[in-house]
Amino acid sequence: MRNHITRKGDCVLSIAKKSGMTGEKLWDHPENKKLKTLRNNPSVLNPGDIVLVPDKEIKEVPGDTEKQHKFKLKIEQGKFRFRFIQNDQLSPAQQDYKLNIDGQWFSGCVNAGGWIECNIRPDSKNGKILFKWRQDREIELKFGHLNPVSEIEGVQQRLANLGFYNTKITAENDHYTMISLIAFQKYMGHDPDGKLKPELLNTLTKVHGS
Repeated sequence: MRNHITRKGDCVLSIAKKSGMTGEKLWDHPENKKLKTLRNNPSVLNPGDIVLVPDKEIKEVPGDTEKQHKFKLKIEQGKFRFRFIQNDQLSPAQQDYKLNIDGQWFSGCVNAGGWIECNIRPDSKNGKILFKWRQDREIELKFGHLNPVSEIEGVQQRLANLGFYNTKITAENDHYTMISLIAFQKYMGHDPDGKLKPELLNTLTKVHGS
């Protein structure tokens, strides 16, 4: 068994793939119980988190000698979900898009709820979304870079994705972070005090989707 110290871009699926096991087996391992309780979401880890990676298990399969045998390798997939929340007159729903993930192109139509969904490799790193109706706009994607909402950087990232934080991510609970939190609280109809309370973090996570 070894310790894996997480970095930006890591998630349980990507670590599991490199280690030759499934994400479920790694995440549900008893040695990772504390991390699972702390982070809750295997796709959202904080740089510096320690994931305990168990040794590979040898699997023996009986078979006749001097015969060819076929084995099917199951490649675990990750799920990419992206939602557009737009208040202006131009709704992205039912509009065509192109999605590039690590050089591989996908295309489709934004569904009625504003969602784009597709399966991706667990070790995917970068991507971008292009719009047929807005060719001047491109959204960059960095998989595994979302920090937990318990971290200030994670709060700022979610506020930025929702359109409430429009400056550089500082990972500091500064004045602009408070202003952005107040704007989000007003939008949600909450008491606008700008304080990082558990109820607010839960709401932010729910609205953001992770």
